[in-house]
Amino acid sequence: MKEIKISVKLKAVKLFLDGDTFDEITKQLGIAKGSVVNIIDDFRNGLLPLPFGMVEYVDELRHLVVDLKKQQTTIAAVKPCLKIHTRMKEMGVGDEQVGQWLDVCQHIASTTVANNQFVQSALELAEVTAANGIVHLDTGEDRYTHNNVVGSFTGQNRGHILPYYLIADF
Repeated sequence: MKEIKISVKLKAVKLFLDGDTFDEITKQLGIAKGSVVNIIDDFRNGLLPLPFGMVEYVDELRHLVVDLKKQQTTIAAVKPCLKIHTRMKEMGVGDEQVGQWLDVCQHIASTTVANNQFVQSALELAEVTAANGIVHLDTGEDRYTHNNVVGSFTGQNRGHILPYYLIADF
């Protein structure tokens, strides 16, 4: 079996640390997936050095872990936050708007209904919009229009849909 050059091994480690999958590394370097797995195992076990130019990357990881520790949280606890961030990006909320968007949601949730009802209310409003095209701005007759629309849509008035005046500014 042909020995893989150290430069290729270090390139595999760099790609791995950059977030590439084993399959992506295999395609980029033209080596077998098993070899990539073995290279990464060797790196994890301390048998390979850190690739050139990756010191800054390790320093960034260290700073991230320190910041998380200061906030008394873990990487595992941050995973749901990443999902929220990803969904917000999918909805067109830019990085600079995330804080504002969450502030609005928190304000509405904490001042109008119980927090668990806010999420349910927002989901029901989206369901009404999807089912019959009625958008909160289309129903401005009075502040209880959404309650009435959802009541007729579901056959009952649940009484915890957000009143029109609370969402008119969106």
